[in-house]
Amino acid sequence: MKIKFRGFMKTTNRWIYGSSDFKEKNYIDDVYTLERFFRFNHGNYLIENSLGQFIGLKDKHGKEIYVLDIIKIKSKALGLTATGMIYFCDEASAFLIDDPEGKQYVPLTIYDDIEVLGNIIEHPELYKGEL
Repeated sequence: MKIKFRGFMKTTNRWIYGSSDFKEKNYIDDVYTLERFFRFNHGNYLIENSLGQFIGLKDKHGKEIYVLDIIKIKSKALGLTATGMIYFCDEASAFLIDDPEGKQYVPLTIYDDIEVLGNIIEHPELYKGEL
């Protein structure tokens, strides 16, 4: 399983990426170790709260989806269209979409159409909710 993170660099105004392949049966501790390593090595250079994990899905254009991305989702079966920010919910142990009205949408795999519009770091104007 490949766990990836990205963070936005203050000095270059660019995303940097880090990943690791975990072959151990119990990789949960390694995920947190990778996040700590990423923060330790790049923490002084990262914009605060810009670190986000790859959620394991790509949008309709093949773009990887990360925590803090702002996405638009559509479901023909549910007659639903929504825009929100990806975040990890500890209580649900899942990646959720938080829209500006406080609604949460999960699981992401039920939607016909997912598109990354941007992210909260570079395009905060795309998200109208509270951070």
